[in-house]
Amino acid sequence: MSVYKLLLVDDEDDVRGRIASQIRDLAGFEIVGSAGNGYDALELIETLQPDIVLTDIRMPFIDGIKFARILKREHPTIKVAFITGHDEFEYAKQALELQVSGYLMKPVTTQEIKSFLLKLKQRLDEEFEARQGEETIRRQYQALLPVLVDSYLSFLIHTPSLTNDHLETLQSYGLQFSKASVFQSCLITIPQETNEKSSLNVLINELVKELFSRAIFRHSIILPEGVFFVFSTDQLTQNDIDSKLFELVETMRLTRNVKVHIGVSETFNSFKDFSKSYRQCKRSVARANLYGYSNIVYHQEMSEIKATISFLNTNDFLTLDQLIQFSDKQSLLHYISQLEERLKGKEYDLDVIHFQVGNLLLMLAEQSSVPIDELCQNGLTQCVSTIKSPHDVGKLLSRLLLQIRQRDKRKTVSHNEQLINRAITYLENNYQNPNLTLEELSSHLNISISHLSALMKKHTGRTFSSYLITLRMEKAKELLTRTELKIADIAELCGYSDVYYFSHSFKKYTGTSPRRYAKQ
Repeated sequence: MSVYKLLLVDDEDDVRGRIASQIRDLAGFEIVGSAGNGYDALELIETLQPDIVLTDIRMPFIDGIKFARILKREHPTIKVAFITGHDEFEYAKQALELQVSGYLMKPVTTQEIKSFLLKLKQRLDEEFEARQGEETIRRQYQALLPVLVDSYLSFLIHTPSLTNDHLETLQSYGLQFSKASVFQSCLITIPQETNEKSSLNVLINELVKELFSRAIFRHSIILPEGVFFVFSTDQLTQNDIDSKLFELVETMRLTRNVKVHIGVSETFNSFKDFSKSYRQCKRSVARANLYGYSNIVYHQEMSEIKATISFLNTNDFLTLDQLIQFSDKQSLLHYISQLEERLKGKEYDLDVIHFQVGNLLLMLAEQSSVPIDELCQNGLTQCVSTIKSPHDVGKLLSRLLLQIRQRDKRKTVSHNEQLINRAITYLENNYQNPNLTLEELSSHLNISISHLSALMKKHTGRTFSSYLITLRMEKAKELLTRTELKIADIAELCGYSDVYYFSHSFKKYTGTSPRRYAKQ
């Protein structure tokens, strides 16, 4: 038999005590708390999570109708019943649209309240049993969904292109690709033979999910040839993608002594090109050792390759960027000398060399937030045109990359730290909004409510509500101390539409009223 938690809300202590004594011995119910007004009740509800709330209609700060409306919006599963006097019954009829569970007329007799609660318990039991059956089916279906999605996508990669029917089926399985506008795919393979290939693919699959957690859409499947991963690029720059793929390559090399090849598709705007992107990845990874490309191969770069020598590749950019940001001067110069040696004794096209060096300088300067015009005062084209030999390449790169290294202002801040900094900035700029919610903030940051709640708790030591209240109260203390504004104006400036609730919250936070605090 289920036991339902009940919360009493009435501004009269003796009424709460009398009703509590009438319910206390009733089987199937437990009184978990009581409150003298709606605001205190809302705070208790957050922690006590009652199943039923018995509330008076006439209360200070917030009446029962408004209180029930808040409950319906924020806690729709809680059953609400009104305790009302005879002269308030017409007023109570306004709450019909709130679908309250019933009315109890004052004075409430023991028999009336027991009869009401027993009927309500029967209804709750029926709803609980129905939910349990639905929940079992839902859990079974949810457990099967990942298998259904992976199986269907494995089939779709071999189709010429996806149709609207294919897309609708994927969406019915819960694949939320519609949130993205630009996609890209990569195929990650292990070229060497090993008995651990299956377990290594599982590891790669988890690494990919972690590295691309910022993408608003991402999904990976493990195929016989490796891990195929499709993701949205809406919130990722090309440098972000390059860096994450390079990190994957290095992680597998350092932790498992395993070399991986990654073929990367062109970007595509419609998920109908999903299967086309897979074919591009297959072709790219097959050419992983051509034209100086060792690990990461972009289909677009492969299609633009010329027969002439190409001495720079994606890994060079990633390595130089890491050396600029994290290593010492000698390590950077040593790598540049290796690039110079790569050209010696070989035929090369100067136009290609000029283009590649210029593009490399442009990307590294942009990544480090260093204006390229300040490095090349006569312009980038004029700067790279001075290259006539391999020695000139090393000389130019040494001079300019050392300048970039010296002026690089980047800070190695983790993604979660960036998110929490953005969250705090948003709260600082919007705390005056009385309707500011956790949902609004999570939508602004484009992350889930649960993820944001965990981040707030981990990085600030407080919940969202606690942090926002503290922020508002500290702002209020500052205004009370430094200005002569009215209490009502300060309440509004701190995000409170109800001056009485502001005063109630302020006294609870500081131990004194706003007016007395200002005088002190």
